[in-house]
Amino acid sequence: MTTPRTTSTRKVQAVIHVSPSGDDGNPGTADAPFLTLPRARQAVRAINADMTGDIVVQLRGGRYLLDKPFVLEPPDSGSNGFAVVYASAPGERAIFDGGLRITGWRKGEHGTWEAPVDLEELRQLYINGRRVIRSMMFGQLLGHLELLENGSGYRTTSEIASWMVGAKGVEFVYRWTWNHTRLRVDEVRNMGSHYEIIMKQPEFFLARNKEGTQVLDPLFMENFPPFPPAMQLNGVWYFDPAKKVVSYFPEVDEDMTQCEVVAPRLEKLLELRGQPVDPVHDIHFENVGFEHATWLEPSRTGMVEVQANMRLTAETKLHVRPNAPTRGKVFLSARTHECVKSPANVVCHAGHRVSFDGCHFARLGGAGLDIERGSNGVRVSRCEFADISGSGIQVADVQQDDHHPDDPCLGVQDVEISGCNVHHAAAEFHGGVGVFVGYARNVRIVDNEIHHLPYSGISVGWGWGELDPREKSHFGTTPGGVRFTEPAWSGGHAIERNHIHDVVREMDDGGAIYTLGRMPASRICDNVIEDSRGWSGGIYLDAGSEGITVERNALSRVISPVVVATDCLLHCQVRNNTNQPPALAFEAP
Repeated sequence: MTTPRTTSTRKVQAVIHVSPSGDDGNPGTADAPFLTLPRARQAVRAINADMTGDIVVQLRGGRYLLDKPFVLEPPDSGSNGFAVVYASAPGERAIFDGGLRITGWRKGEHGTWEAPVDLEELRQLYINGRRVIRSMMFGQLLGHLELLENGSGYRTTSEIASWMVGAKGVEFVYRWTWNHTRLRVDEVRNMGSHYEIIMKQPEFFLARNKEGTQVLDPLFMENFPPFPPAMQLNGVWYFDPAKKVVSYFPEVDEDMTQCEVVAPRLEKLLELRGQPVDPVHDIHFENVGFEHATWLEPSRTGMVEVQANMRLTAETKLHVRPNAPTRGKVFLSARTHECVKSPANVVCHAGHRVSFDGCHFARLGGAGLDIERGSNGVRVSRCEFADISGSGIQVADVQQDDHHPDDPCLGVQDVEISGCNVHHAAAEFHGGVGVFVGYARNVRIVDNEIHHLPYSGISVGWGWGELDPREKSHFGTTPGGVRFTEPAWSGGHAIERNHIHDVVREMDDGGAIYTLGRMPASRICDNVIEDSRGWSGGIYLDAGSEGITVERNALSRVISPVVVATDCLLHCQVRNNTNQPPALAFEAP
């Protein structure tokens, strides 16, 4: 894999200077820098056709406030083996910022502060750099919820439901073992003797009938209308989408006129947008920050999670199949497990020889970074991923062009994630993971620290072994009845020398390192795993895992250090791991 040149060793053709205090009418020199990233991109395109050295876009420290994503396409690539480098100036950090600053705060009722927000939806709010909790109420306060006969929602006699009458934007949040689902409330009706809570469709139907786990009663309700005085909680906020007003209950002695309040408005900060036959290539980012982006689809369609922030949606190709333990009841599954990925705020699509070195991804509302279809030779090194709503890093996807691509150029391969610090991800969508790898080849995840996550640290593979040619698939019937004669695009992975700790903190049936499906010539070696909770919290080789060697890992303070699904016992090697009992084998449900 190509390693980016360092500042001291690169041969440089030109340096283009950009500053938050610059002017796009300037020549882009150190003394007269450009103001915007698009102007710098234009300057690169004028000189990158026949490069004699790297072109460095040197970004002075500060925030580059974006009103739309910064997009780099094949014409923005390096040439002749040289790269276009977007780098912060020495000792400084440039930040790509997709946030809207909220001002005009005034005191409201019951000790709240209110401000207008010119946004249709709002899912995250940051005050002085701190993610603030959306107003919430525990679901148990609704008392006994009875499912309506037509399956449209619930019936309750709790007066708590009266607070939702006429409210907009309320979400019911469900957490069950390995997934975390969010469903929207359509309306609440006062029926005299009781209340009817009507849920948005089709997500309520999908969540109640999907394979694996089905929603029952909500764990809590989020974006709940402002509480009466006796129910106030400090440090929470509520957004009224009808009035476009945000209400905030401040912390003690918190003066909103002196606070920086940021609402993320962009869903993408940076897109490297190539095509498999025409990739964007030879572009590096060094010491750049990516902050304040959101993901709004859960506010529009809900989020019916299957696992690891992969979802069922109205557009998912569904298959109905029986589930033996339920004595004939049928459930909905994505056809050939082709679920819909929850997207990231920084995307590399069909990128070759792209790198992120020393970059910072924080205060994001989707996943942090997507390395997508057609990408080859992507390197992520010494980066920090923190305070992210979804997964930290996502490599590849789980669609047809990922698991059995018609053309090899579609497949994701030769990706390295090294020396990174991934923590406090999945802050909003708790089924997310630190690093997710779908169908890809030759992914190296080495020398990273991954910690403080509600679910798994590293999750590699998909499909539960059903998309690989075998004498008998795990469930006996592949979703959709599709059989493949060639193995899925997966294998050659190295998960080595990582320190993974304080994971699987809220969910279960995951692991510090979790695998699914066939991935020949893969290694899980020399990792240190500590304080991974849940019954399967150490290294978990789940259904269909094949071709994996697990050795020389040090595990401590985990209930089940190594768990191997029964159908994987003959296909994986587990040996020489320390501080653990023999590998536990089980028949996957």
